[in-house]
Amino acid sequence: MGQIGWFLPSALLAQHPELATWEGLRGREGLFATSETGSSGQFLAADPSFVQFDEAIISNLGLDLTVIQSGSEAAQLAAVDAAIGRGDAVLFYFYTPHWLHARYDLTLVELPAWSEGCEALPPAQRDCGYPEDVLFKAFHAGLAERLPTAHALLSRMQLSNDDQNAITFAMDVEGLDAAAAARAWVDANESVWRAWLS
Repeated sequence: MGQIGWFLPSALLAQHPELATWEGLRGREGLFATSETGSSGQFLAADPSFVQFDEAIISNLGLDLTVIQSGSEAAQLAAVDAAIGRGDAVLFYFYTPHWLHARYDLTLVELPAWSEGCEALPPAQRDCGYPEDVLFKAFHAGLAERLPTAHALLSRMQLSNDDQNAITFAMDVEGLDAAAAARAWVDANESVWRAWLS
């Protein structure tokens, strides 16, 4: 399952465990303040083309956070990397699976649960988190007849978010091509893929 939401470095919870929930953020937003936001906390948004309701969520939950647009995913990743490298508190829109979770231990902040009622609200009135994203495998509808063994393998194949994070980290950060990243994962995870063959 994929999940969009608000993330922060898990190390921050050692000092401030209350930050794991939106209620715990209230009154502590100043921990995320920057020179750009003054006394308000900074909320680092993603690429503006992404679906995001964070300004509405922040306003409707009564949080003192200022949304700062990163401009692109690359810029957001660089800002998060720099903040964590400096040991700064950073709160940002993000999602899983993604290789960033293989680089850093991140915590998803608990927002009010997504519901059909929240989905029915106009975006400006939303005060809940994002829904889970179901990630699908797709293959040719006639594969079961043409190649039943391949169909059976693909039907049993399941990669966890951690698996996907590791593979994309190998490609996007370590520079491996897709075949080399897949080979490295296969070599390290025989106990996982062996079950797909039975």
